[in-house]
Amino acid sequence: MLSNNQIKVLSSLKTKKYRDIHQKFLAEGEKIVHDILHSPSKLFRIQNLIASPDFLNSLPASGLKSVPEITEASPAILQKISSLKTPNKAILVCEIPDYQPDFVSISKGYSLYLDDIRDPGNLGTIMRTANWFGMHHIFCSTESVDVYNPKVIQSTMGAICTVKVYYMEREALLTKMEKIEDYALIGTLLEGENIFTSKLPGKGMIVLGNESKGISDVLIPRLAFKIHIPASSAAREHSESLNVASAAAIVMAELSRKSESYSK
Repeated sequence: MLSNNQIKVLSSLKTKKYRDIHQKFLAEGEKIVHDILHSPSKLFRIQNLIASPDFLNSLPASGLKSVPEITEASPAILQKISSLKTPNKAILVCEIPDYQPDFVSISKGYSLYLDDIRDPGNLGTIMRTANWFGMHHIFCSTESVDVYNPKVIQSTMGAICTVKVYYMEREALLTKMEKIEDYALIGTLLEGENIFTSKLPGKGMIVLGNESKGISDVLIPRLAFKIHIPASSAAREHSESLNVASAAAIVMAELSRKSESYSK
């Protein structure tokens, strides 16, 4: 049974301010709860599973071994905690992990840097796509949307269990990246080289800019490769750019293809 104070604290985790204060986040929905409970990576330390009786009865006992506290809740209680219009049957309360990037491991493949990405759906979709292509490390500028925003978690479709997201100041990250030998920054720009015909390295950091402003001016001179996704002549007359999550998917797919061809 949850007290009124506990419900108040859990409800406050909908906002970043209180997630930072309590160092906790909520994962809502049967799918994401199953994904976190059964994730082999065990990235998150679970504190509590709050769920309806029928959801708890549907879980095998073995699936609850990693849960220190289990709370049965009514739809009314779940509604008070939930950030969704229609609350799900299960909510996990997890600790926010203190990820420390292993740059030695990261520098062996591709990673991403998201420069001031603000839309939760874009971040979640990029994480989902990155997971598909085996890119499990994403760096974000400190101005970017919080990865533990409920809308981000929902849109990752479980990728939050395998993709690590780190927040770093631009200059600190650039300084770190420039010390890594043969690890280039690859930026997506309208005036870059055609990604489909360009010769690109088999590893590096893909830089994606803000939804409306693109990559920050301070970053552009530091890019080793500048690429763009060519549009049809008709599209160039009516469209300014691709959605950043769509652009990210195309870039990741093409770099993955090029990387495989280089290794043959």
